[in-house]
Amino acid sequence: MRKRRYCGLAVALWTVTLMSCGGASSRDTSLTPQQKVAAAKTELTIGFASGDTSASVTKDVTLSTSCAYGTTVSWTSSDAAVVSTAGVVKQPLTKDANVTLTATISSGGVSDSKNFLITIKAQMTEAQAVATAKDALTIGYAAGDSASNVTQDLSLPRRESTAARWRGDRAPLRWFQTREW
Repeated sequence: MRKRRYCGLAVALWTVTLMSCGGASSRDTSLTPQQKVAAAKTELTIGFASGDTSASVTKDVTLSTSCAYGTTVSWTSSDAAVVSTAGVVKQPLTKDANVTLTATISSGGVSDSKNFLITIKAQMTEAQAVATAKDALTIGYAAGDSASNVTQDLSLPRRESTAARWRGDRAPLRWFQTREW
């Protein structure tokens, strides 16, 4: 029973690999290297996780390294910090990122390239990021002071990734009105 399961799994994986590259067998020797590369280029696709498309990527993508007609594929990324050449996706924090993945298809000394533009969706919107940063801000009061009774200097947080502007509404705090980091 186990052998049958493993055999079925192997056939399924082989079928998925062939389908992502057009379904042709690598045993087809009647084509020239140029024809093999051209055919593989036409048939090559990127594998997306369930629910993802090229316009909305949130999970890792599948980048084949071998394809139809015995061709090989190597990948480059216009932003390897967002999508690696192995298909590992790291979503940006607040802004969507457009990434071009370039496949170089090779066979018998012949190569050609195919570009795929994909959009990696941000983890959160800018409004969500501002709300999160706002929730994290706290004012440090000196001993004996509070929000209703400030007699000493305040400790205002500074975060490298967040721009904050502090201002007071009373005359003694006006010097503080537009300080930005």
